[in-house]
Amino acid sequence: MANSSMMKSSSKGNKKMWKCASHGTLISPNEKPPPVPSWLSTTSLQTRFPCGSFTSGGPSMNRRKYLSRSTGNLHGLRNDDYAGVSWSLPKMFGDEKYAYSLVDIEDPRYVKEAYEMGRKLTKLFYEQQIVDLEWRRTYKGLLAAEHRRDTLPKDSKATKAHEKEVDDHTTHLKHLQEQRDLYEAHVQAVFTRCEQIKADIRKENFLDEIRETAVNDTMGKFSRDERDFDDWQHKNPFNAASKTRRPF
Repeated sequence: MANSSMMKSSSKGNKKMWKCASHGTLISPNEKPPPVPSWLSTTSLQTRFPCGSFTSGGPSMNRRKYLSRSTGNLHGLRNDDYAGVSWSLPKMFGDEKYAYSLVDIEDPRYVKEAYEMGRKLTKLFYEQQIVDLEWRRTYKGLLAAEHRRDTLPKDSKATKAHEKEVDDHTTHLKHLQEQRDLYEAHVQAVFTRCEQIKADIRKENFLDEIRETAVNDTMGKFSRDERDFDDWQHKNPFNAASKTRRPF
């Protein structure tokens, strides 16, 4: 089951706030992101419409949708192809995992890498569902062949033929399973990288929060008359942009 999420990004000053299913609210520099194809960007999930008609103005309808956390896919949004392409492969198989390939990272520093990972996931999922379909078909054929073999009368002349049929299905199923495991390994590698990026951003946010708290606590010990604001911003030990550092 897929669950919807109204997770939007917002900007304030030189910071940009955005949300994801795995790490909640994250804060990134409010920089201009590099251009990427719209179908591989989270902006493709924003549809603006005034009074029921779809135009470039008016309020926006958020279509961000994640899979259940139990599936292990915490970084992929349902891509726009699911709703925008007639008879796309994910839609043919229903609301399954294959449509959730749009990486939800909105940090401008990682937008290009997220675009590349999203394109890779799209290709992997489209090929993976074909392999899964063939795996299911072969598995059903194996069960049917085993049933025919097991229900033969004793000393039947067709025993060897049915044994060969079972062996052929088993060999093909093992080959398909190896392919499934290979695709899954590549998908998990992408998810691992997404987790690493978000963890780094979360660590940056945590350190910035500590720095701002320390600056405010230290500034609170001085009155306005005792410090010059511009000089304080330049010399205080907690300011990340300060060129000069002094001990406590």
